[in-house]
Amino acid sequence: MQHHPDDEDRLKDLQRRLVEGSPAARAIFHHLAPRLIQPPARNPGAKHINDPIWKTVHLAWNEVALLDMPLMQRLRRVRQLGLANIAYPSAQHSRFEHSLGAMYLAGRVFDRFCGSLEAESAVVFRRSVRIAALLHDCGHPSFSHAGERALARHPAVEDAFAEAQTLLTAEFKDPVGDEIGQELAGRRATTARDRPKARVQAAEVASALFVLSPAMQAEAIRIGLSPTDLLRIAALIIGRPFRLTDGSGGIYVDVLKSIVSGDLDVDKLDYVARDAYFAGIPIAIDVDRLISQLCTVEHRVALPGREHNRCLLFGVHPAGVPSVEMFILTRAYLHQRLYQHPKVRVAEELLVRRLAEEVARRIDASPGTGLCDALDLLFGMTGDDGCLERLDPAPIGDTDDSSLAARWRLSRRVLACSPRSTVGYDTASGRPTPLLLKEWDKASDTLEANPSALEGLIAERLGTPVRNVIVDWRRMPMIKENPAVFINDRFTTEKLLPIAESFDASQFANATDQSRQRRWVFAVGVDPAKAAAAASAVLASTHGIIPLRSAAIEAKNDPDKVLGALRDFAGANKDIDGYHGELVTDAWGDRLVIPPRMLVRALPFPDPDAKNVGFRIADEFRKTTLTGIHRPDVFAAMEVLRLVLSYADETSQTMPRHSLAVDEPALQSGLKGWLIRTTRNTDVSVMEQASAQTGRIDLTVTFGGSRPLTVPIELKAEEATFETMVKSHKDQVLSYLTDPRYGRVGVLFFRFRAKDDRRASEHLHVEFSGGKTPTAVLCVGQHVPRGPASAHG
Repeated sequence: MQHHPDDEDRLKDLQRRLVEGSPAARAIFHHLAPRLIQPPARNPGAKHINDPIWKTVHLAWNEVALLDMPLMQRLRRVRQLGLANIAYPSAQHSRFEHSLGAMYLAGRVFDRFCGSLEAESAVVFRRSVRIAALLHDCGHPSFSHAGERALARHPAVEDAFAEAQTLLTAEFKDPVGDEIGQELAGRRATTARDRPKARVQAAEVASALFVLSPAMQAEAIRIGLSPTDLLRIAALIIGRPFRLTDGSGGIYVDVLKSIVSGDLDVDKLDYVARDAYFAGIPIAIDVDRLISQLCTVEHRVALPGREHNRCLLFGVHPAGVPSVEMFILTRAYLHQRLYQHPKVRVAEELLVRRLAEEVARRIDASPGTGLCDALDLLFGMTGDDGCLERLDPAPIGDTDDSSLAARWRLSRRVLACSPRSTVGYDTASGRPTPLLLKEWDKASDTLEANPSALEGLIAERLGTPVRNVIVDWRRMPMIKENPAVFINDRFTTEKLLPIAESFDASQFANATDQSRQRRWVFAVGVDPAKAAAAASAVLASTHGIIPLRSAAIEAKNDPDKVLGALRDFAGANKDIDGYHGELVTDAWGDRLVIPPRMLVRALPFPDPDAKNVGFRIADEFRKTTLTGIHRPDVFAAMEVLRLVLSYADETSQTMPRHSLAVDEPALQSGLKGWLIRTTRNTDVSVMEQASAQTGRIDLTVTFGGSRPLTVPIELKAEEATFETMVKSHKDQVLSYLTDPRYGRVGVLFFRFRAKDDRRASEHLHVEFSGGKTPTAVLCVGQHVPRGPASAHG
């Protein structure tokens, strides 16, 4: 059980393939590991260490030997939270004590899970799990995740670690996890095992490579670790299995990999409690209660060629589900308050850029040894402070604004962008409109990958060097998916019961991401109001995102000063994006503004027709007396318009247009059926002949939510021109809209037959009325030719 004879050859073969296939493995094996993995100066003994979180932590003699290596001692000078101490001065704790805490919790969680294993197997597995938790962060560079991001910004370095990860994943296969994922596929409440595993972070890959290195193999013999142990420990660090079958009962102990690298692993349990403690943030999580509710879930997995198929999965008692829920919510809270603190984000982004420049300089200067030189910068024994001194030797009090310390002090947040602080967020339902989400997601994909183009445009408008503008549009990791945790319910034995069926963490994460996660614009040494004005106008012109006053308020920027700067900017940049500056100014003045780019997305017309119509409709809405409070009404009507135009387009394509019936009952029946089919399984409901104060409405479309909003649709079909139809029937719809049960924007859809050679995109117009109850109607015409369809439609 403790050692498989063929594993020594397997380890050597894996080492060979890693060296041949990955420059990262080659640099770690031949350059870093021999220096950082050295024998202890004396024979170590067992130790007890005091810890402020877990009180007393016991270490066995071989764990002490590992802890005494330079590989682990350097972690004393690598801060757990990178630059969080800029905002939270007491957050000075290191990855060294975090590693001790994770190892301690690994032993506790293992004892909860695997008390029934055969004695020899339990001893070996427990040792592997504890050592894997102890070493899981040994591959972290200086500044923790900030250093990791700097390495990833060089394509050659990213590829080098990706190649190593590919080889490790192929070596440590997970057929049981794959089989369980297939078994759960198709259920409404899914778990993380249903989805492709995200790329392992470079730090985790580096940790596994240190464990697998020849230097570690040589030292492992002295401390009683076999090649089997090293292979298993490396696999556990990256969340993969290796020889996890209990020798006596043939039980596959899948749960072990989840202890070290899973959705509810000891790494998270320790850092949530430790980070909150040292940052001075009180939290409600009870780790002792959570651990007491953990258990295994036995499940039979059908794998070909396996005599035994009993499998122990990561589970929790039903009474422990609230503890898991509280843990997940606490992590989300810490992300919002601690990990995503704007001062920390801008400081780390400035640091990452400086680090990435130095990494690139070293790699490009020496094609043969450049990667080793870059790793020397980030894996030195002097840790964060030594790396910073080599990177930026200016003293802390230096006034040179090129130093990192000075730029950290001069940086200011200017905009806090989120769907909630952007035109298109529906305050009635408390969620973004579909049109905003499409525009937001498209912008996020671009700006997360490469914000430099936007930074350049903002800097150009401000007349400042581009290095003084920072756009941080990262989507911070929170709860990407539901935990791969199963409920041990003795009354439900015929199938696995994912915890998602009791608490769907992904829904909470999506809601939080949509409404609360902020993307930031920062400026260094620039007037914050002017920077906010320029950023708002450029965001509107390039990505169709129009920030609201709340975007400045959440950034602690004076909105009145920003509004003044916006007016100056719009007047001074008429030839660039002054139009969009005017849109932002109107939105901040609570006038009704609809981003033209969002309207374009709602129109099923080819370019440039869609763009021309989108801008025209946006301008027509600006002329109405509707205000910003009516944006939900407009967006609901725009969604109905999108559905109506799609219906018109479909019917025009499925039959000759001249054969379409100019018949109101047929039009009403056809549109109603199409709307019901199209909106099935959504919170949209369609009703016929709804009553209003001034008559009966042909169709209404209601969008559900905490505050439902109903859009009236009036249908007509006549032998008349487009202009005649609009003039004759707009007042009827406008009268319906004075009824408080309906929104302030309706739709008039009609088929008309007359001589008309205009394009279909031109049969769209906005009419409105003023007075105490301002209303507007979207007039949509579907032209039916008298003969064969015209070339223009």
